[in-house]
Amino acid sequence: MSDKLLPCPFCGGEAKIISHGKPYRKVLGGQTYRTTVGCSICTANVSQAAFSKDKSCEEAAAAWNRRTNPPPLPLTVEQLKALNAEPLKHWVWIEILDTSAFSAYYRTYADYTDGKEFCCGWPGVGYSWDYCDYGKTWIAYDRKPEEGSQ
Repeated sequence: MSDKLLPCPFCGGEAKIISHGKPYRKVLGGQTYRTTVGCSICTANVSQAAFSKDKSCEEAAAAWNRRTNPPPLPLTVEQLKALNAEPLKHWVWIEILDTSAFSAYYRTYADYTDGKEFCCGWPGVGYSWDYCDYGKTWIAYDRKPEEGSQ
């Protein structure tokens, strides 16, 4: 198995192969084999069956490592101020809650407001949003939230 197993998504425990390619069921196509991958602490596990021992192991590892992509959390004002202070510029998703602008990715700029506003924009276009209005008229994320996840 070439896949590295990720830690348990529930408790963070170490994942291990509990059983590797054990004969499982005979079907019309031949013998199937089952591999089980699980947590060494909380016993969460996943099993996969396939027609070869190696394939069942690969599929069990892939199933164990599969994770959903959680929705992004809003950045805090402290995180935004830190981004404005960094020389390396970042792109952030600004969700506009009123009609003053439109929601989009904006690139961080150096703070030119003495810490009162979040400074960003695109090349040649600058915007700044007052931190006092954060959460009321605008919210920033490290990536765009999926529809309906806000």
